[in-house]
Parts: sequence; structure tokens; C-alpha cells
Amino acid sequence: MRRHLANEPVLAQPDSVAYRTRKYVRRHRVGVTIVAMLTVALAASSKLYVDARAATIEAEKESAQSKALSDFLQWDVLASINSDQQDSRQLIAAKALLDAGAAKINDRLANQPVAAAKLRASFQSAYAVLGFGDEGAKLDEQNQRRRVQHLTSTRPTLST
Repeated sequence: MRRHLANEPVLAQPDSVAYRTRKYVRRHRVGVTIVAMLTVALAASSKLYVDARAATIEAEKESAQSKALSDFLQWDVLASINSDQQDSRQLIAAKALLDAGAAKINDRLANQPVAAAKLRASFQSAYAVLGFGDEGAKLDEQNQRRRVQHLTSTRPTLST
């Protein structure tokens, strides 16, 4: 009777695992609760870590793809246009393509100022290769202006 009242296993019957577990949990409620909470917290934090790591890997893949595409456009496509090797019709067509693309940069990449600046720099290089440095200079001026706008809009202001 004393063992039953103390929540200890009673020796009059064979012990089952469930019986011994119930008795143990009743005697050590606080400790079991703490261990259960820590287990749940560990499982949740492990899940968050795995999800964050997967997102990081995906972002790195997308960044590598974006860089590969940018490098291809800049070094393989745009740099292959050479004013010395092209006739005037091809130069005019290439310039028209660049003009059309340059006009769309600000609209298409309005929320991505860094990508827009890199693309403008690529177009600036292509204009220079074609012998149209003035148009490239205009893109450089746009980059400078937008860089100043971005820095002034993101810099905290001091109130007096």
C-alpha cells in the first residue's frame, strides 16, 4: 500500500513498460515536462535550420545562374559585336537592339537597382565596342544618378 501511495511500482503484479512509465512520469512530472518541451524545441529548431539551409542553397543556385547568364550576355554576345568586323547595316541593327534594350532597363528592373546598374554597365561596354561611346556615356550617367538616388533614399536622416 505504501508503494502505491508513493507512486512507485507495486510488486504484487508483473511490471509492464506502460505501468512503469506511468509511475515514473507521475513521480517526475516537472522533469518529464521540461525534457518534452526541450525535445519539441529541438525538433522545431532543426526543421527551421533545414528549411533555411535549403533556401540558402536555392538562392546560391539562382545567383550562379543569374551570373552565368549575365556573363554570357556581356562577354559572349555583346562583346562579340565588333565595329571593325561588321558592315554598317549590322552595326545599325546591333545599335538598334541595344537602344531598345537600354530603354527597357529602368522599367523592367525598377525594383532591382543593382541588377539594372550591372546591365547598364554591360550595355555601356557594348556601345563602346560598337563605337557608340556617347550612348554608353549616357548609361554611365544614369548609373551615377541612380546610385546617388539609391544612397540618399536608403541613408538614415538625422532629425534636429
